[in-house]
Amino acid sequence: MNVKHKYSGLGFLALLFKIVAWIALIASIAFAVWFWFQDYSVRILDFATFSMPKWLGATVLPFGIFTFIQFYVLGALIELLIDVEYNTRANATVTSELIKAVEALRVREAAQPSSPAVISPTPPPPPPPPPTETLEPAPVAPPIQETQPVASIEESAPPPPPPGPEPEPAPEPEPEPAAEADEPPTEESAS
Repeated sequence: MNVKHKYSGLGFLALLFKIVAWIALIASIAFAVWFWFQDYSVRILDFATFSMPKWLGATVLPFGIFTFIQFYVLGALIELLIDVEYNTRANATVTSELIKAVEALRVREAAQPSSPAVISPTPPPPPPPPPTETLEPAPVAPPIQETQPVASIEESAPPPPPPGPEPEPAPEPEPEPAAEADEPPTEESAS
């Protein structure tokens, strides 16, 4: 399969975008470090001095990172599109070569009818016609059991015993006559 790479200019442009991305990132980091070690002071009208803070150089870093991401993604996207185009052309080339080979084989088969066919495309059989009448299901006979059915758990458990006679309630004790409260208890009544 001979498929040439096209769009070499776009490949160069993708590489250039990636190089610019790395340059932007390195330049922003270098500027932030350089600014940190510089002393910027401005004298205003011979009586006031204004000095710039050192952290001000670090504000360049987010812009450098953002620029790096933009250019690097753009370069990668161009490479992706080039690869998709190449794969599409390669697929089309292989498909056309395959079609030519099948056509050549068919021509060779047609020229030699006595030889057995290596590839003979036969159409699939036609589908069966749809049923015109609705078919009712055949009645199903109950299954024949040669053994006796197993008793269920309720049938195999022994019946509970009959309830026994109810016991008679115990007679209540009769209350004793109350002794008079005015008399002290005697020894005879205590024993």
